[in-house]
Amino acid sequence: MNQLRASDHTFKMPKVQDLKRKLIVIVIGTLKGMGGAERQAILLAEELLQRGFKVKLIAFSGGSTETVLQSKGIPYTVYPFNSYQPFKRNLIPLLKLTLFLRGLKPYAFIPFITLNSKYIGLVWKLTGAQFACWNQRDEGREVYGSRLERWSINNVPVVVSNSWPGRNVLIEKLGVAASKVSIINNGIVLPEVQEKAIDWHDHLKLSKDTMIVSMLASIYKFKDHTTLIKAWQQVQAQLKARNKSGVLVLAGTFKGMETALKVLCFDLRVADSVYFIGTTPHTNDLIRQSAMVVHSSNLEGCPNAVLEAMALGKPVVATHIPGHEQALGDTYAQQCLSHPNDDKDLAAKMIKVLEDKALAKELGAYNRQRIKDHFSIEQMVDHYLGLITRYTSAS
Repeated sequence: MNQLRASDHTFKMPKVQDLKRKLIVIVIGTLKGMGGAERQAILLAEELLQRGFKVKLIAFSGGSTETVLQSKGIPYTVYPFNSYQPFKRNLIPLLKLTLFLRGLKPYAFIPFITLNSKYIGLVWKLTGAQFACWNQRDEGREVYGSRLERWSINNVPVVVSNSWPGRNVLIEKLGVAASKVSIINNGIVLPEVQEKAIDWHDHLKLSKDTMIVSMLASIYKFKDHTTLIKAWQQVQAQLKARNKSGVLVLAGTFKGMETALKVLCFDLRVADSVYFIGTTPHTNDLIRQSAMVVHSSNLEGCPNAVLEAMALGKPVVATHIPGHEQALGDTYAQQCLSHPNDDKDLAAKMIKVLEDKALAKELGAYNRQRIKDHFSIEQMVDHYLGLITRYTSAS
């Protein structure tokens, strides 16, 4: 069967009206927090409901995100299932889960994250459903190449990834044929202009002419804050030489690297201009008030932090890796994508964007338009529906 490609915006979706009478089940792991996968699952469910489709969201543990689902009117059920325990101990719970899912009379399953894809891949045919996909939502850090994963992914008709790196891991570790993997970009909401909830200059006690450079990412080994801080030392030197001031704001959950990075800031004598603020509900305000956003990392899927900055019309400088190139494109690669682990190249590109206001404005406008053209919610939903209808029609 020919696979639907995410770049194909002219595909036909037969029997969509018929599909509206069927139940689409979206499976996510937990409602304890709102990660990137959870946000995408909710955006998908919300858009499907607005279009008149029947949707049910299944989570394996409850939590604070339930209030979001309730406020949006998204039907959901919390079914306790520990997907993280060893598979052999999950055989009876998995049988019970299968019976529960069968009772919903599902037509199609769209799971989010690797673990949920693995379990749905194993049982979906026993539920009476007509469609299921493996839905890879990260760069593949939880794909191990096990026989169970291979069996599961070969048991579904369609494999989806939201990123080039995620697709490549499935090909390399699980032996999936490239033609079987459809890339569906994340859907990003274009934020409306609104009054700021927080003034970050006031909050950080900065003068109004201080430039803010921000990076939004968890502070842990999967990112490359080290190269960024080394680059920031060079950016600071250039700013001071021109009698300008700037700060680097690092927003994200502390996951074990923060102490070593603070020591590095002290050793490089930039500790007074680097702020580790942890998590914040005011990320959009931080992005809006930043002169630019930077994303230093050596391994990414297609990072939401970059996409959200683009949606807000901000210039972004990032490491030249596939996930960042997928997000930013190659039109301004020379200006915005730096060599991995190269603090001098990263610093040079940051300085250029900070000093050239016309370039920064041009990059911001391009980024926002790229989100409209390639990362809209509507396109994301169209592609999922296209996969379902094309497969079930062919069947």
